[in-house]
Amino acid sequence: MAIKITRNPNHNQTRLSAFLGGIICLVLAGFAFYAAFGEGEVAGGVPFIPNSVNRFIGMALFAFGGVLSFLFGMLAFYDVFTLKKETNTKK
Repeated sequence: MAIKITRNPNHNQTRLSAFLGGIICLVLAGFAFYAAFGEGEVAGGVPFIPNSVNRFIGMALFAFGGVLSFLFGMLAFYDVFTLKKETNTKK
């Protein structure tokens, strides 16, 4: 999630950095969705609870991370199309 933390209008961000940040976030979202809904068994988890509950918790957490990464990626692509052209004036 290296694109940015705040939406500061004075922050000098280029369209290229927003585009690359969006690509990175979408790739991470794809990995998270694959981990959540792909094939394979889940190893580990919380002891003393059934394996099905551990699997559900793991899938839910990975899916939440995937959705969050996807939304950050969409925010970055929104910035690609809405950023104003850079000016070299400094205040």
